[in-house]
Amino acid sequence: MNITPSSQALVPASASDIERMLELQFQGESLSAADARALSVVQQALARQQEEERKLAVLLSLYVPNLGVTAQYRSDLNLFTGEAYTSLAGNTYLSALRLAPGIAIKSDIGFGWARMFLNGISLYSTDGRRKLLARRNFHCFFYSEEAEREECLHLVVKVILDMLSEEEKRHSRDEVMRLAASIVDSAFNRHQLETLAKNLPRQLISEK
Repeated sequence: MNITPSSQALVPASASDIERMLELQFQGESLSAADARALSVVQQALARQQEEERKLAVLLSLYVPNLGVTAQYRSDLNLFTGEAYTSLAGNTYLSALRLAPGIAIKSDIGFGWARMFLNGISLYSTDGRRKLLARRNFHCFFYSEEAEREECLHLVVKVILDMLSEEEKRHSRDEVMRLAASIVDSAFNRHQLETLAKNLPRQLISEK
């Protein structure tokens, strides 16, 4: 599941992107009956997929902001991705989201010409308030999943330790490290669709 620095495999092509491509390709063309039927079948499938991506974005917006109007679950990477966009400079950006009970971890990732970069990590509560618990920004930090996990761990540890007195920090550091490691392992290793499904009922109840 590691992503090589030169890979852009994380960048999603949304169903709306593909539908637009097909529309531009075949609009106004004189199609055979078989080709027209094939286009219709694929367009209908893409329309259903767009609706699923919009629904997922709405659900994930309960936890974190700024993922965009569509989102995808990437089964190959076991994470959620928001919409990607490319700047005028040619750099591509997106957010990846992982959920664990009680916490949402949003990683902001950038793609340059040759390398992937970890631009920031944000921790949000999942109690219905979308409260930002902590954020750390990075500059020219080369991306790898191992590095992302390590930085997530540091940030979770910091959030917990910041709530303790200096004396409690000294006596509880090992325990905090253990709990933080369990939280991060849950976010990276548990099946994310299952985690979302298990946490949604509580979330929806709290919204009422």
